[in-house]
Amino acid sequence: STHAENTVLLDYKKKRLPTTSEIFGDDPVSFQMPFYIYLMNENDLPVSESLYYSLEKRCFKAVWNRQGTGMTDSEGLEAGIALLLERIAAMARGIREGAYPAARDPARGGCSGCGFRGVCRARYALRALRALRARRAKS
Repeated sequence: STHAENTVLLDYKKKRLPTTSEIFGDDPVSFQMPFYIYLMNENDLPVSESLYYSLEKRCFKAVWNRQGTGMTDSEGLEAGIALLLERIAAMARGIREGAYPAARDPARGGCSGCGFRGVCRARYALRALRALRARRAKS
């Protein structure tokens, strides 16, 4: 919803809403709302309020607003956006350097416990890399 400088971001969630620490904690795991706010602000649509809405619980949860009554205040939001941008820059560096190996969590069964196993090419890529190294070693 947008009226001049009063853009309200509303993100619908089916069940669970992210917690404050998941978004704005020391080691956040959810950057979705800070990213939306960042993108809106960068495109001259200043956000005045951001909220989650739980479809299952039928309730709103304020993430941030100008009044400071959400999960965080403006300073916390700025810190969250700064961390988001740092993480994006680190991902970009990793991609440029080719340092993006598939993470295999042994506690979850390695590849067998991965939800992306059906679309992942990790095993194929590793076999191809081993074959290439073997050919180079023979040369």
